[in-house]
Amino acid sequence: MSSFALLLLLAAGVLAFIFVKTLQKDGMKIASDPKNENNMLQAKNAEIEDAFTKTMRRADNAFEEGAYFDAESALETALRMQPENEIVLGKLAYVLEKQEDYKAAAAIYDKALETHKNSVSLLASYARMSYSQGDKDKAKELYIKAVGLEPYEPTIYYDFSNLLLEFGEKDAAKQGFERALELDRKFQPAIDALAKL
Repeated sequence: MSSFALLLLLAAGVLAFIFVKTLQKDGMKIASDPKNENNMLQAKNAEIEDAFTKTMRRADNAFEEGAYFDAESALETALRMQPENEIVLGKLAYVLEKQEDYKAAAAIYDKALETHKNSVSLLASYARMSYSQGDKDKAKELYIKAVGLEPYEPTIYYDFSNLLLEFGEKDAAKQGFERALELDRKFQPAIDALAKL
């Protein structure tokens, strides 16, 4: 090998060494840059949120197709991503209810209400399920909480009033149906219920 070739080889080695050191140095600078760390964190959060959104979409599509087991599986995946998400918990309880696994649905409702004590939608859904399963006392307790939290929702008054009729509380039921109509004059189920009283 000629001395010129040897000199070129040595120069290439030195340049490669300098290039690698520069990359390592810049790479460390990039990694320790708080702005870049923030950007990386935002990108990771966006990636997680995107995965969550896709999982929820998969659950909704499966539910609409009547594939309740697939919907349950997707919701359980979403729950691992966001363990206290009220919407995920409510949908999972409802999917379990649709599969007639009422005990598991009740456990999910109870868990959800530990964190979301004032969730009218969870309270009303749990009350409806309890009522449908014959646990009228539990349903009444849940409806009372829901009505107290959301005094402007005619459907809750209507459902609660039907339960009150089962307890023989006709006057209270009538007041509930009337309240539902005050909130929505065209709420046909309440109109029909009052006509039957």
